[in-house]
Amino acid sequence: DVGCGLDHESAQNLASALGRMHNSLKHLSVDNTDIGDEGITDIVTALRLHPQLESLQLCDNNIGRDGCIALGNTLRRWPRSNKLETLDIDDNAIDDSALQALVEGMMNCRSLEKLYLNGNESITAAGLRSLFPLLQSSSHSLLTLGLGRIAFGDEGAMVLAEVLRGNKSLKELWLSPKAS
Repeated sequence: DVGCGLDHESAQNLASALGRMHNSLKHLSVDNTDIGDEGITDIVTALRLHPQLESLQLCDNNIGRDGCIALGNTLRRWPRSNKLETLDIDDNAIDDSALQALVEGMMNCRSLEKLYLNGNESITAAGLRSLFPLLQSSSHSLLTLGLGRIAFGDEGAMVLAEVLRGNKSLKELWLSPKAS
């Protein structure tokens, strides 16, 4: 668990270390670093060698579109037998297009049970709509979805209801008002 500011060089060093750890890493938590897209891209690219990863936590790192594209690409390149169960990307700079890129990668993660997007305030109804394939797929069984502290409004609520209609796996949905 890393809980300090990482500059780009530190992210590259961490990525290099991850690249040398073959098939042993089960959980990775890189939180509160404000590392941004460039640093996260280095780290998640190194994670291509770790399809056995069960839990990935990247909270409060200022991850935006480019970081989500890199993460989505990594998830898409893992074998379908990957082990990812939990993806926690709370409190970043994820918007609708970033979420869409993530969903495309998450479609390859059939063991994904928990997805936390809390506090990504730029997600709107359009972003929620991109969750449709993940929540309607018979080969996926997402159990927990965290969407707290996102002010997606009435339109977003209607889209969320539409996206969830017919879902048979979700057991927990986390919604809470945006902090004022």
